Amino acid sequence: MEESKSLSLEEALRCQVAKGMFNFYLGNYAEIINIGEIAYKEGIKQNQPLIAIDALFISFYGYYMLNRVWEARSYAELCEELLESATHQPSSEIEKSKMHFCLIDGCIKELYGKLDVAIENYRNAFKISENYDSLYYARSLCLAELGRALMVKGEYDLAVNSHKKALEYLKGNSKLMRMQEAANYHDIAYINLLQGDLEESRILNEKSLDIILKSSETPMAYVGYNYTLLIGIHLEQNSIDKAKGYLQKFQHYNDNLPLPANENMYKYSKALILRKSTRIQDWTEAMNILNDLINKNALILFAIPYLCDLYLRELQITNDPKILEECQPLIEKLLNITQNSNVYFNAWARLLQGKIALLQMNLGDARRYLTQAQDTAEKYGLQLLAQEISVEHDKLLEQLGEWEKFKNRNTPYTERINKASLEETMEGVLGKRGVKPPKLVSEKPLLLSIITEGGVNLFSYAFTEDWERDNELFGSFMTAFSSFSDEYFSEGLDRAKFGKYTVLINSIKNYSICFLFTGQSYQAKQKLAKFVEYLNDDTSIQKALDKFYETSQVLELQQFPFLKSLISEIFIKN
Repeated sequence: MEESKSLSLEEALRCQVAKGMFNFYLGNYAEIINIGEIAYKEGIKQNQPLIAIDALFISFYGYYMLNRVWEARSYAELCEELLESATHQPSSEIEKSKMHFCLIDGCIKELYGKLDVAIENYRNAFKISENYDSLYYARSLCLAELGRALMVKGEYDLAVNSHKKALEYLKGNSKLMRMQEAANYHDIAYINLLQGDLEESRILNEKSLDIILKSSETPMAYVGYNYTLLIGIHLEQNSIDKAKGYLQKFQHYNDNLPLPANENMYKYSKALILRKSTRIQDWTEAMNILNDLINKNALILFAIPYLCDLYLRELQITNDPKILEECQPLIEKLLNITQNSNVYFNAWARLLQGKIALLQMNLGDARRYLTQAQDTAEKYGLQLLAQEISVEHDKLLEQLGEWEKFKNRNTPYTERINKASLEETMEGVLGKRGVKPPKLVSEKPLLLSIITEGGVNLFSYAFTEDWERDNELFGSFMTAFSSFSDEYFSEGLDRAKFGKYTVLINSIKNYSICFLFTGQSYQAKQKLAKFVEYLNDDTSIQKALDKFYETSQVLELQQFPFLKSLISEIFIKN
């Protein structure tokens, strides 16, 4: 077709897009980036927006398969603009290009931590692909991407089902089919690891590795992923010799098919093996390897947590507080890197930051970091992780007295680490386990109050008659709260403990909304957030609050009867 002299400009352009797709199937990812970008520019020149989108899709997945997707983060916006200019095209053709846009936009949104939007994009892309036989090739892609996003959210069963369904569409002998098949098995293997099924994870990962080694004669990063995961599984099973055997196979692969990404993963895997040693000099070598990777900005999401883990092990032996100072800049670096690109790691890193502050007896900092970790998880739809963090925060509040005693008698770090349940946190940070959703129990609501900046009670609603009658209890609570609220909550804390009572606080303009209850905080916090959101959206309520604040009056419920039904709907019925 390329040699034909009778092709029109549009036909020649479509030929290039087809050529890019063929190379996609063959696994020539570097080549399709170039083909796709040239075809995109030609599509713009010919005023062919839909063909330009198809070209961007090809180029995007070249970046994606080479772990360079960040370089193509502008593609989603380009596709959206092109779709808006293609209204004159046949609806079926628009739908097909829209599927490509949904896949690209889903990957970019996932990159920025907008998981719910990414999941919706992947599902929409799959629905479109089901309507056209010509999009059969994309069905497995849509489902695989959906599975990965669901895995990050902690929806493990849904993620596995999505990957298994993707495998049903991978029938054929092309390299792309085989690579996608291997990738799906690898992802299912990792989910099994997170759920604690090491043996099933090992079996599926070996299957994934075998498929790639038999299907590709070019260096593939997925080989590195598989070797690294297999080495990690055998280390968890205390099969050190088998882990070392896979490390040797990994080295042999790299010698024959060198790839910088795989070389970094090999070094990282070697550090994991050295970490399992009981000899200090092996730990030192592992630290040197991890530091070298971090300095090269390679595998930072994994190297930093394992380096912190080694420091914490050293801390238990030496009881030297200076070791914790080594962890602080590492965690800060991890937080900076993941702030806009990997919110799942960011939330875990903030949780770890809180635990480190706890070991240092900086109890206010520890609680503030836990609040930030939960807020991050909730903001990006990681509700299971948010639940786990909230339970951790409640546990810390209940143990504050014990931690104060630890602080006064300078308790050794080994005891502090055990008390802080740091080993469980590190397993999550290191990616060795998934989120363990806690058993949630509804709180018992007692009091809802709106308090002015000066600590004046503007509105109160008692949920129980006992609390309503106990003026002394109510008065002591309000006095205690108003005396420390400004200073206390200005540190970024969202809850406090008064004996058996917990109070949550949220702000709107010049007011603090306080919710007093007994029991767990997670669901209580969701209800308070919903109530505050309603107040924020209703300007009439805000005007009423301002009026009563300016005239130093107390807002009575009978003056706003709808508030009672709103409070009942949010705090009681829900």
